[in-house]
Amino acid sequence: MTDTDVCRRFRRVILEAWLGDPAAESYARHVLADLERSPAARPRRIAMARLDLGLALIAADKADEAADAALVAVESGRLVPSHYWRVSEVAAGIEAQGVPEAAVVRGAFRDIYRSA
Repeated sequence: MTDTDVCRRFRRVILEAWLGDPAAESYARHVLADLERSPAARPRRIAMARLDLGLALIAADKADEAADAALVAVESGRLVPSHYWRVSEVAAGIEAQGVPEAAVVRGAFRDIYRSA
């Protein structure tokens, strides 16, 4: 899978999640699985894919699972500043659905990326 392919797939997941497309969750899971299976590991892209899955899960009213995906991404230590807005979006979506784990995600982010 080329970098261009990966970028197109990420963009599709994000757009579908924002538009509330039910296919976003399945597509995000496939993107993550493909990245995890790849012989050329890309930990930052995997972390970003987990955040994108979190966005799709929020759109599917699965805030608990979105919190789990976001927490794994945050605790990976592989996020870069261009990913930070996704953490905020996922945490806000989790909060909006009344799931208390949003505070856990925000706390982990703050602890790990304090200087960011």
